[in-house]
Amino acid sequence: MEVRLLSCEGEQEAINIINILKENGIAAYMRDSGAGNLMNIEMGFSVFGKDILVDEKDVAAARRLLKGYHNTAMHPTPSLGPGKRRIVFFFTILFIISIIAGLVLSFMQ
Repeated sequence: MEVRLLSCEGEQEAINIINILKENGIAAYMRDSGAGNLMNIEMGFSVFGKDILVDEKDVAAARRLLKGYHNTAMHPTPSLGPGKRRIVFFFTILFIISIIAGLVLSFMQ
């Protein structure tokens, strides 16, 4: 089962960390944090950053390996709880609906 190892501010940093992990035999991949997928689709970028995931059995080895990687964004950050995640999702959907409504109304005039 994959678990979140840490969160990064941007995609390039996540790619660099994943490459370090893969070079040392640890399979890893990234995904958008929070509602980042929707933000990427709507806006072309996300302010939520990227999560790096590894297999549960590799977490300790990955943390030891990355301990020497000096970057302030490397420290594991807590993920959003279910309540905050719902709020972010709600406002993202509300934003998308308002954009669609604005486009529909502009074409109706």
